[in-house]
Amino acid sequence: MIKKAQVLLLFLVLLVGGCTSHKIVKKPQCNLRTFNESINIDVTRPNYEQQEDEEINVVRDMKKALKDELISNAFDIDNTQESLKLNVKIDGFTPGNQAVRLLVGWGAGKAVLRYSASFYDQEDNLLGKFSDDLQFGGMDMEVQGKTKEVAAFNDQEKVTKLMTDVAAKRIVRFALLKELED
Repeated sequence: MIKKAQVLLLFLVLLVGGCTSHKIVKKPQCNLRTFNESINIDVTRPNYEQQEDEEINVVRDMKKALKDELISNAFDIDNTQESLKLNVKIDGFTPGNQAVRLLVGWGAGKAVLRYSASFYDQEDNLLGKFSDDLQFGGMDMEVQGKTKEVAAFNDQEKVTKLMTDVAAKRIVRFALLKELED
């Protein structure tokens, strides 16, 4: 009887184990778009050397997703001294394994994106910061109207784009003082 309870508890922990978790280090005092509509984007991935022939480039995809999301939310992308600064640091990324997601499921072969986003004013004062840990196992993340079944079959490049799009939306929601959706 105890073994059944332990197995059930383990199953529930694995099932409930989130597809995302975020930690707000410093919440902005105001909607950052009302503070300054111009923003400068910097995305880095420390301790990682990009291979020349590598197809998946999470830094490139994150920059593009951020630009698209910021522009669609009435920010101006600007590199002047007067603009806000958005620094995104990608602490870890793996696009997962499509075959394992398809054959095994239940989180096996999952893609993981760990990042932090910091907003600074013109004098480099921290306005807001949060870190996030997105995970995609093919059956635990439904975003942008894509069904879980379709997303599970995506290749690594599409999963990378999907995850950077979600991260960009979450970063902009944070800047606009909107709730971060899990």
